[in-house]
Amino acid sequence: MVVTRAIINKEIKYHDYRNGAISTYTFSDLSRLVDGYKNFLIKKGFKKGNSAVIGNHASIEQIALVFACSELGISIVIVSNPYPYNKSGKKYVRGMINPKLRLMLPIDLFVVCNRDDTDKFEIFNDICRFTVVLNEEILDYTPNPVIDADETSILMKCTSSGTTSTPKVITHTHQFISELIQRNSKQFYGSMCMIANLAHGSSPAVYFLPGLISKNVKCYYHIPNLHPIEIADIAESHNINIDHMLVPYTAYLDEFFLSKKKLPNCIVHTLGIIRKSWVDAVKDFRVKDIISIFGTNETSGPFMINQASDNDFSEDTYKIVDNFYKIDINEKNCLQVSLPVYNITVNTEDAFLFRGQKFVHVGRSNLYRVNDLEIDIGKYQSEIDKLAKGQLIVDTKKDNIYLAIWEASDIETVVLSINELMKKESNGLHFISKYSKLDYFEFLNGVKIDNEMLREYFRTKIS
Repeated sequence: MVVTRAIINKEIKYHDYRNGAISTYTFSDLSRLVDGYKNFLIKKGFKKGNSAVIGNHASIEQIALVFACSELGISIVIVSNPYPYNKSGKKYVRGMINPKLRLMLPIDLFVVCNRDDTDKFEIFNDICRFTVVLNEEILDYTPNPVIDADETSILMKCTSSGTTSTPKVITHTHQFISELIQRNSKQFYGSMCMIANLAHGSSPAVYFLPGLISKNVKCYYHIPNLHPIEIADIAESHNINIDHMLVPYTAYLDEFFLSKKKLPNCIVHTLGIIRKSWVDAVKDFRVKDIISIFGTNETSGPFMINQASDNDFSEDTYKIVDNFYKIDINEKNCLQVSLPVYNITVNTEDAFLFRGQKFVHVGRSNLYRVNDLEIDIGKYQSEIDKLAKGQLIVDTKKDNIYLAIWEASDIETVVLSINELMKKESNGLHFISKYSKLDYFEFLNGVKIDNEMLREYFRTKIS
């Protein structure tokens, strides 16, 4: 099957939150936009096999652009962070782009409705072959039923993490995404909140697209790029019920749950780890449930989930969703996932132990992620080595980064400097959660530092 507007639930109402007001749209409004965008792209010569970055935030226009590209066979490039950190403090310097984005060049098209729809206009305007600002063009909304894509056409492009080896381009076809989103659509109902749809690898197939085709979904609320705390306030002030909300980063959820804000009917979906402290929000009926989605860019997903509402909840314990993927653990305890359609097996490098009917995650065999973002330990550690004697410790179970300082003339200056670097590199997702001046020899195990001992020390001894 090809991913076209024909598979969208025609009864969904779309509500766009802009400048404090809400505008409502129907499928007819959406379909008209798809036709207008398709006609313009064809007029400009874009066709099957081209690639595009869509610059719009979550909105009715963004959905229409996705389906205009999809029906024409234009692949959608997913880029989370297009620029690297640079010491000048500017976000983008001409010629400096994220190495993973560079892998996906050339990109034929950067399309956006308004120049203000994205804060990354400068970089994509610079690196893509052609830029289209649709609000500056005259559009023809004549119905356009042409479908140029087929099942083997590439719908989505992203990259692998690349932290432990050279990153590679990941592509997903219409057939695979179509089957996956039909499977994922079964879990969604009622009203869904859309914050950022075209970010984070192949995650659009996990939440954004499945909701559109679910027979049980009634509303899409587009509230782009706002903190969950702000979304809770908007929901209360506009009398909005939210049944589902995807928040990729655990740091934002930490702040949301600490705020004691309420979305009592909402199932919060996250791409990170559910922290034990969040479970109280479910028990206190501040949210209905929290679901952690386990997947990869290569596989999309989820192939496993964890739920805060489980009676035997544990931060590191997951269960298989269904038999869409085939899950195995190899001789090194690494999870292997076999994909339908492609008939390939992906070694995720995630180490698991199988206990009862669940899988216990014991970490990555070769990769650290904090707040669901890869962390370059070597880069940060090299900066620490310039300032002091100390060691960075990553706690993937708690989504924390600790700093053990063995010797330093000014500890506070060291922490401040490293924190500044981390936050700039990660857009605020990485920072030192806890630090302490410690005795190096107390944490030796033979001739090596015992990292697990350090993790346990920071978990239990430092508040």
